[in-house]
Amino acid sequence: MGATRVSVVEEERRPGVGGTVLGLAIYLMILSACGYLFLRTFFVQDLRWSWNSVALIAMFLAEAFVIFQSIGYGINILYSFRNPPPPRAPIPDWSKAPSVAILMPARHEPTEVLNRTLACLKNLDYPNKTVYFLDDSSDPEYLRAAEQLALRHGVRLFRRTERHGAKAGIINDCVSTLSEKYIAVFDADQNPTPGFLKDLVPILEGDEKLAFVQTPQFYTNGDRSAVAYGANLQHCIFYEYICEGKSARNSMIMCGTNVVIRRKAMLDVGGLDESSITEDFSTTIQWHRRGWKSHFHHKVGVFGSGPETLGAYLKQQYRWSRGNLGVLRKMIGLFFRSPGSLSAWQWWEHLVTGSYYLIGTAYTILMLLPVLYILLGVSSFRVAYDLYAYTFIPYFSLSLLIFYGSMRRRNYSAVPLLNVVLLGFITFPVFVQAAWGALWNNRAKFTITEKQGGTAALPFRALWPQLAMWLLNLAALLWGINTVVLETDWSVIFAMVWAGYHFLLLSSVFYYRAAGVRSAPAGVDPEASLRATPARTAATGT
Repeated sequence: MGATRVSVVEEERRPGVGGTVLGLAIYLMILSACGYLFLRTFFVQDLRWSWNSVALIAMFLAEAFVIFQSIGYGINILYSFRNPPPPRAPIPDWSKAPSVAILMPARHEPTEVLNRTLACLKNLDYPNKTVYFLDDSSDPEYLRAAEQLALRHGVRLFRRTERHGAKAGIINDCVSTLSEKYIAVFDADQNPTPGFLKDLVPILEGDEKLAFVQTPQFYTNGDRSAVAYGANLQHCIFYEYICEGKSARNSMIMCGTNVVIRRKAMLDVGGLDESSITEDFSTTIQWHRRGWKSHFHHKVGVFGSGPETLGAYLKQQYRWSRGNLGVLRKMIGLFFRSPGSLSAWQWWEHLVTGSYYLIGTAYTILMLLPVLYILLGVSSFRVAYDLYAYTFIPYFSLSLLIFYGSMRRRNYSAVPLLNVVLLGFITFPVFVQAAWGALWNNRAKFTITEKQGGTAALPFRALWPQLAMWLLNLAALLWGINTVVLETDWSVIFAMVWAGYHFLLLSSVFYYRAAGVRSAPAGVDPEASLRATPARTAATGT
């Protein structure tokens, strides 16, 4: 049965006719993107100081960054077709399988969440395992609850006397006392299926240089919350082609949960990086520098819960963006000090990953420029409209085709994917704040994402950047209409199209702002993505 499953996955990785068309579209997109950037570069020459010149340069940099990320996504799709399954070492007698320490770090988590996860960890179908409950709580009520849970499930309770390094710190403290060969890490709300370890340990046994095997995250509470539904789809996009493409070039990053790590590899780099709130990404770079390999196993074997309120989601996104951009800051310094410490593809992939959250700054620039042109006459564009049409429109159209076409191959439809675009777009202020903090190297605090939905909507004052940008685009759109109708000035039409587009996207903030518990969009099955392809079926160990 195992061989059959592998052959199905291999069959899915073959491009086929649809994949060939998709690959051709990616190459054409890259060519059109380069052509557009060349055109924009040509018109940026011989600038003199003016607000128009500042706007022109800002627009060029923002567009170049978005194109850079688009090309990165396209390359990952191409390489996802070249990601063969890794070697597996046979384990004829599971009673003699390598030892695994299962770590569940937690701090002030709801009892019902911990109870469910501990039950799943104990039910893992793997004889040679030990479950460790890493309780980092300080509140007496949570301390007592943790002791009761550990006793109820028969797991080992680990605590430390001095807190440091948040999640990474307590994991490091625990690992220093262990002797097991492998370390499996699960967040407090991540519930593995019984066959999870039997599916992953043979992969690690098959290559002694493999530092870790990462698996996807899948949120099961998408039917309760529109925010959780959109967040899950964002995960699906990341864990589809992006992770497969990274894995094909030994550039996969650890994601902090649903992962099995070789203890020897962890000790080799001195444990998880406690200086970063995204210790997983930062530690991955250290592993790659020391010659360790990484692998993404494209099979959902763990089910968890996503943030159910917009406030919880924004807090989660800030932590991730601030951490990744902090790692990017360090990575740039590392590149100039030791450019040969990583392969060219690893530098590329880690740069794409680390810089992704600058997208918020790019969005902000691209939203402001049409407004400035309509309201103040500040022009950021000097390219003739026919040349623009010949270069930008093909790039933009192909980018949309590649995004929706690639996800359609994995049985995702266009309407649900719109949630990804909308939810990501209204997060731009959080990304800007994170970029500013990373630029000045401000210390960031590790925070925990709430595991349960709330009942109150996020106050409007907490969303003032989104609302201010929404009002600016509305004002620009109305003023543009006035300019066209009363002054018959059609020069603002192009800017009006973008202002209207941004206004519509930003309007979704009212939808996502609603109270925590809300049904997913009508007619959508929250678990449809799980059943989409054989590669995403839950691990059974067979």
